[in-house]
Amino acid sequence: MAARKTVAIAKSKSKPAASKSTSKTKPAAAKKAAKVVVHKVTLKKSAAKPSAAKKPAAKAPAAKAPAKKSAAKATAKSAATRAPLKDAASLLESVFVETGWTFKKTVHEDPNAGASGEVIQWNIEVPPEEHFDVGVQLFGGEQAVIFLAFREKWPQERGAQIFEVLARVNQGLLMGSYETSLGGAVRLKASLDFRGCTLESRLVVNLIVGLMDVSEIYDNAVLAVMRGQATAEAAVAEVESDHDHDHDDADHEH
Repeated sequence: MAARKTVAIAKSKSKPAASKSTSKTKPAAAKKAAKVVVHKVTLKKSAAKPSAAKKPAAKAPAAKAPAKKSAAKATAKSAATRAPLKDAASLLESVFVETGWTFKKTVHEDPNAGASGEVIQWNIEVPPEEHFDVGVQLFGGEQAVIFLAFREKWPQERGAQIFEVLARVNQGLLMGSYETSLGGAVRLKASLDFRGCTLESRLVVNLIVGLMDVSEIYDNAVLAVMRGQATAEAAVAEVESDHDHDHDDADHEH
């Protein structure tokens, strides 16, 4: 383009008094010069491209080695992140066996489940005469949850009383809490967060025993409200009164 602009300027400055032979010669020479310049620029560009393209081609074989190393690192990292999950799962199952529980185990992926991204769930076999099912979940080798899920569901017309009885029961609980869904499901749940420390069997036993103690005291109040046998206030007052009497009797025995 620079050559073409030079030609245009040369034409505008050329004198009209020049002879025909001269006027014909100058444009021809200008065009020739323009073509030579363009031709040379084109050659330089085309020569530069192949040389630049050859350099990455020479480095291509060397790029394969880092890929293998990164794959090995990823495998090692995966094994390292799953180790806490395996260790915690093994400890939980040993506690289940010592407790006399039999169970069914399932594993599924969850991106929110810690570094390993896996959740292990154990469904504990519970006698049919009980009013709940027991489940334990392990999230990524970092958190454990145990829950007692009621087998009955509350009818929609009892919703207000259910919310009230759970609020009354949950207030002041040191272990676990009751929760419900709008679909009528109720469960008692407690959890352990052992990130940064080692999960010990004593902690798991305390979790299980503590939750069962809460269930023994307050499940009857929740069931009474679910079945329409008592109001929330009356149901909670009754089970807490019974619990206080049991403690008094135990103190007299000692």
